Formats: sequence, structure tokens, C-alpha cells
Amino acid sequence: ANLCIGMEYLRTNNWRTAMLSFGDALKIYDKDPNIYNELGVVHYKQQKYAEARDTFLKALNLCQDHSSSTYEAICKNLANSYRKLKEFDNSITYYEKCLRVNPKNPATYTALGFAYHLKAEFKTALDCYHKASFIKSDDSLTNDLISK
Repeated sequence: ANLCIGMEYLRTNNWRTAMLSFGDALKIYDKDPNIYNELGVVHYKQQKYAEARDTFLKALNLCQDHSSSTYEAICKNLANSYRKLKEFDNSITYYEKCLRVNPKNPATYTALGFAYHLKAEFKTALDCYHKASFIKSDDSLTNDLISK
């Protein structure tokens, strides 16, 4: 219950109360990767990217099923954190792990392309954007990135 309550506080940007709820959830069961994932999201939203990365790594270590949507979400959050920390190679690694779980996710292809874009690997970035656009042709962000 505390996890769900914390997620609702997170949804409304009440980060302090969300952290308290997630802390209570950890006291009950500290082996749930979902709790650490949500804690990482709070750190990320607070622009504490190194703390977010560390928390997502802990969540990933607790996640047993590497084909689950939970694993995919943690990897994507971790990749986003690495991107914000300008650790683009690590970011790319985790976006690629997401695509192994869900190879038809256009948002992940766009994010992967953006990481390559930030590395100035424009051809690879464009390839990723085109894959995303092929899956979902009406995505305005992807289409904007393709046209630049």
C-alpha cells in the first residue's frame, strides 16, 4: 500500500511525502525493485542524477526477471540518468537492454537516437529516429529530430 501511496504523491509532484511513503514501503520489504525504481524517479525529478543512477542500479540488481516490464522501466530510467550525467556509452547500453525486452518501443528508439546524437554520431542517431518513426509515424519529437 505504501508503494501505491508514494506513487500517487510522486504523480502530484509531492516528492517529500512520496519519499516518506517509499521509505515506509522499504521498512516492510526492502527487496522490491519497484520501490527503488520509484525512489530513483524522485531523485531524477529532483535533478539528483547521480543518486537516481545509484538507486536505479540497486533496483536493477533486485530485479530477477530480465524480460519483464519492470526490468525495462528500470533500464530506461537508468539510461536516462546516465544521459543526464553525460555518460552516453552507459546510456546507450541500457537503452539497448530495453530494446531487447521490447523491440517495438518507439520512444526507446528515439531516446537511443538522442544519446547517439549527443555523442555526435549523427548517422546512427538518424537510423534510430527512423526506426522509431517506422513504428510510430506521428511522433512529433521524433519527426522534429529527423528534420534537424
